Amino acid sequence: MNDRWTGVLQAVRAQARKAYARNLCLAQRIHHVQLCLPAKIWYVLQVFPPTHVHAQQLTTICSWFIWLGATFRVPVTAFQSPKHEIGWNLPNLEVKSKSLLSNMMQMLGAGGSVILELMRIWDLTGTLPNPPLAHRIPSQLLYLRQYDTDMAYATPYVPGETLQKLKPRVYDMLFRLTNNASAPGELRIVRKFFSIDWEPVWKNLHASGVPDITKSIWYAAIHDIIPTNDRLAANCLPVPVLVPSVGTPASSNTG
Repeated sequence: MNDRWTGVLQAVRAQARKAYARNLCLAQRIHHVQLCLPAKIWYVLQVFPPTHVHAQQLTTICSWFIWLGATFRVPVTAFQSPKHEIGWNLPNLEVKSKSLLSNMMQMLGAGGSVILELMRIWDLTGTLPNPPLAHRIPSQLLYLRQYDTDMAYATPYVPGETLQKLKPRVYDMLFRLTNNASAPGELRIVRKFFSIDWEPVWKNLHASGVPDITKSIWYAAIHDIIPTNDRLAANCLPVPVLVPSVGTPASSNTG
């Protein structure tokens, strides 16, 4: 499996390098990561779930492509939050892999298949016990262990719920569990201006009908990540000095 994921990482990295030089703003680069960069790995994600190390490497590639070596950045975990919660709905690839696996198990378990028989043997067809009892399943059935661990915190099926509604619900549940486990801190701008109600700010940003380039500038300005002279000086970074071009008379002090 490690060899398979090594090839996948190389392919994603090559695709990111190919599109790196394109003249895209921040919003367009995020859209590219959402729609194009991982498009060819969704099937691999649900059949061969990545390890935590592989998921981190994929996230690093996405972050590298989005920021283009910018001096000041917003953590990529912030992009993974919903749009009304400071984010941009960027998929968390490790969580997405788990939700795709759960979806595949639900689909295979709905028909007469070997997976359905295994799920019946290990009592995985209904509401699962919480906390999960994944250790009772043999280690060879790793995908069943993962399903038992993840779905113990969610009702697998709600009467009247379609598959289109089930998938985002499972992803949202797993995403919030992951965030609670890692306990991410508040962003710098939120800590600095803690008295502001930020939710309307993010909603208005994404609901505005302005072009992507304008929205990207607004996003950078709100987060105070534009490398102005004051911002650079506050972080003890060198401020660029404008050198007069050849033929321009240098100013002189008189008096």
